[in-house]
Amino acid sequence: MAIAYARAMAGERIKALRTLDELQAGSQSVASYQIAVVFAGLGEKEKALASLERACYGEHDKWIGFLKIDPSFEILSSEPRFNGLLHRLNLQG
Repeated sequence: MAIAYARAMAGERIKALRTLDELQAGSQSVASYQIAVVFAGLGEKEKALASLERACYGEHDKWIGFLKIDPSFEILSSEPRFNGLLHRLNLQG
């Protein structure tokens, strides 16, 4: 997943999406939190938020506790939906 994020941050959108697709099609499941990181790197705010909500409510991902301090999600910091998620998780403070 780090490769997909690195490609996203390098502006290699097509390569990042292709890598993400390959990972999701693979035999091991990919956590929604990690998918959200890639979508945030691509600037796909809605897709990142949807993945974060799945990570939180559907998967109860252990990484969700790092949501407020994860620099990958800086792009979402002004989004009401993101801040609402932080509030519901009691991470806003």
